[in-house]
Amino acid sequence: MRMVTMMLMMPLSVSVAMAETPTVMDAYALANRSNAVWAHSFGLGDAGAVAAGYTDSALVVPPAAAPIEGHAAIKDYWAQRIADGQQIYVRVESADVRGNALIQSGVWSVEVTNPYGERAYGGGNFMRILDRQEDGSWKIRMESWEPAGAAARDARISQL
Repeated sequence: MRMVTMMLMMPLSVSVAMAETPTVMDAYALANRSNAVWAHSFGLGDAGAVAAGYTDSALVVPPAAAPIEGHAAIKDYWAQRIADGQQIYVRVESADVRGNALIQSGVWSVEVTNPYGERAYGGGNFMRILDRQEDGSWKIRMESWEPAGAAARDARISQL
């Protein structure tokens, strides 16, 4: 079983009751809940459930790779990462709700076994934008992440 850890993990739901003008705490709660749902699906090895958390026209922009668009391509992308045995960790550092969009950013790290059987590590910064759906749920419209330099990455990841 894969292990995926989320900082401030909350019950698995992406519906958050918010005031008409959301507070910073509302935004952080929503970001952490949506990430917990994503991490739970990834940890179960269910690429279909991971992809279900994205809008129909979602865009995933991995570092040094072509953008990935739509459920089928996103499902295939995450299925490969699941098959690679990746363990992904994230921490939200900034979250803001603007209208029907949640903008979040933070740090990520990944552990994976390299072809020599050794554990390899990486990490950096991420950004996700989620859209509120007609049913009140939230889905990822766009996400992107980039690796940080070794010194910066190690200093920030040690705080996860």
